[in-house]
Amino acid sequence: MAGQAIRPSQFVFTFGVGSIIEAPGGPRIIKDFSEWGRIFGAGRTPSVSDFKIPDSIASALLDNGLIFRIPTNVELTEPDAEIIFSTGYFPNWALCIRHDYLYQLDSSDRTRCPRCTASGHTGPGRAEAIRFVKACPDGHMDDVDWYGIVHSFKKDCNRTIYNWRSEGGSLRNLIISCECGDSASMSDVYNRTSHCTGRFPEKGTSYTSCQKKAEVTLRGSSSLRIPEIISTITLPRFASRLHRIFDDIQMRTIIAMKEEDWTKSELQKSLETMSSVDPTLLDPRIIDEIKLSDEARLLQVIKDVKQFGRERPTNIEDIRREEFRALQESATLGHPPDPTSENPEFQVNKLHVRDGISFGPFKLRITPVDRLRVVIVQKGYRRLGTDPNVNKLVPTFYYDGKRKWFPGLEQIGEGIFIDFGKTPFKINSPEWEEQYSLSNAMEYSPTFVWWHTLSHRIISALSIDSGYSSAAIRESVYTVLDKKTGELSGGILLYTAQSGGDGTLGGLISLVPQFENVLDTAIRNLDFCSNDPLCSEEVIRTGRHSGASCYACLLLSETSCAHRNMYLDRNLLGGSIQ
Repeated sequence: MAGQAIRPSQFVFTFGVGSIIEAPGGPRIIKDFSEWGRIFGAGRTPSVSDFKIPDSIASALLDNGLIFRIPTNVELTEPDAEIIFSTGYFPNWALCIRHDYLYQLDSSDRTRCPRCTASGHTGPGRAEAIRFVKACPDGHMDDVDWYGIVHSFKKDCNRTIYNWRSEGGSLRNLIISCECGDSASMSDVYNRTSHCTGRFPEKGTSYTSCQKKAEVTLRGSSSLRIPEIISTITLPRFASRLHRIFDDIQMRTIIAMKEEDWTKSELQKSLETMSSVDPTLLDPRIIDEIKLSDEARLLQVIKDVKQFGRERPTNIEDIRREEFRALQESATLGHPPDPTSENPEFQVNKLHVRDGISFGPFKLRITPVDRLRVVIVQKGYRRLGTDPNVNKLVPTFYYDGKRKWFPGLEQIGEGIFIDFGKTPFKINSPEWEEQYSLSNAMEYSPTFVWWHTLSHRIISALSIDSGYSSAAIRESVYTVLDKKTGELSGGILLYTAQSGGDGTLGGLISLVPQFENVLDTAIRNLDFCSNDPLCSEEVIRTGRHSGASCYACLLLSETSCAHRNMYLDRNLLGGSIQ
């Protein structure tokens, strides 16, 4: 699989270690980082640290793991066609659709169809790889045991080529038979596949013990590998490059070595000494930047980092609460306080904030965020579902002997923050309230569902007038519980952080002066869907994650929705604004 075939953003959002990808010549699986070899390992040039993305908030969600970006062929000075990540063959069975023969691939990777080989056709069998694999909720995956199922797990037969014939339209009428006389239907394949081999094919052919039941699924199924993505925005107080340098865990450790205040000369001398002892400890560019920095500014940054270290959020709930607080504060006061002092990676001009925008019985505050930095990281993946109590998270990281490195993206974009300001807000929905009380998960609260549904409708509306595709606009949905009053408040941040044609062009914030038009588009035909009445009659209940929602009215691409198109209900939104 050529390196240019998967962009870094695709690798983080959709693919990654353990993904089955379609490649010229047949499907392959992306191998574990430890087997890449190009930028991973001692003494490699460039090394993984050359692609480090500094972000202490995202790192806290990774148990203090580090973040790196997937390099491109250009960055590695490699030709576009050069493979820069390692892949392996998977699955290892193939089906000749011309002659209906199922066969196990051998080391030659050539077709083993009897009729093809008899006629002199010796093309690659990999292109005919079977569509079916088996997987378990613990993340293991392997070939279906075609041999065992056909022979009822008992007959001693050395044949690995079987006839594949259909005698009707159902699974039980699709028969796989061996020349020895044994056979099984496709229904048997689904019913008899329960033993998990404990294999991670991205890590080779090693097997571990697994007690979970495996099930047959299509190799192209979206449920076969569901990436777990975390994203954070750089908080205003750390939106300068100097803040990010000192908020790195290595720099925090260094500045903590001295309890009293540092001076610029003391810090510079300490860093130079450490770098001379171990040149890999610090990036020389950090020392150069400190040399060029104003001493008063430098000492203030160190003070900020030390103060933030005492109250640093360490879980997703606290991080979202801090982001929401910072966004609301910036909507009121603007950021930075002195716009001429620097060019930070978070900017809000308070003069451009619009308050009191009518939306049904509500008044919205619309805040254009001229500039923001977003870090998006793939923490791992789950197979066959997203329930953390059932489907185990398989982390995907590179371990360098000291720290774990996770693949991520760092991008600069623009956004629109929408909230109610100081206006009281409450949404009532007995059905959602019941699920909220049963699950105690904030995503089931009517407030969250209201904001999340509105977010999807606005993203679709923005894609019409902003020049961005809906897949290029992402969301952050905030629902914060006031522990004193028990009341919920919320808001949404819609932002674009894409490279290339869908990069930041000012198309979002330019719509803020006419945002009433966007809101009108968002709620237009909210009561109608091409799938009605089936869509509109859906209600939230135990075992479901959404009410009235489908691809015709609410659902978005996986790059846009941070909650996998769950916790949506257009009936809830529509009923509140009528």
